[in-house]
Amino acid sequence: MSERKSYTQEFKRDAVRLAEERQNICGVARDLGIDHSMLRRWKRQLGSGTATPFPGKGNPSDPDLAKALREVARLKEENEILKKLWVSSPTTLGEIPVHSPIERAVRTSNALSRYAGVGQRLLRLAQSSTKFAGHSKRSAS
Repeated sequence: MSERKSYTQEFKRDAVRLAEERQNICGVARDLGIDHSMLRRWKRQLGSGTATPFPGKGNPSDPDLAKALREVARLKEENEILKKLWVSSPTTLGEIPVHSPIERAVRTSNALSRYAGVGQRLLRLAQSSTKFAGHSKRSAS
């Protein structure tokens, strides 16, 4: 497959002018080494009366269209960024983690009430083990 050729605006204008002078589009296209349908398209674009008849790839003829395309590209980029943020977020959509100080106090007091008296039980256990250890030392001597 051959590589696609690109032609300057000046070449296109001169080709159309030459075709109009000779009144033979096919002959001019053959002489220039281009297809006659391409020369007809260039003639139609030049005769359309737009400010830029041959806009090219990155130069749309309508400035409003160019502005809209830039806006679409910007919004797509923002959307991708937001998708990445949402995926990495630990919460589900619409969930806002809010904990009031009262809820924390209630949770803390419930957690502590489960362990209430553990310290006292440990002290009693330690005291009883020292008494038991002291009793066994006396009987061994």
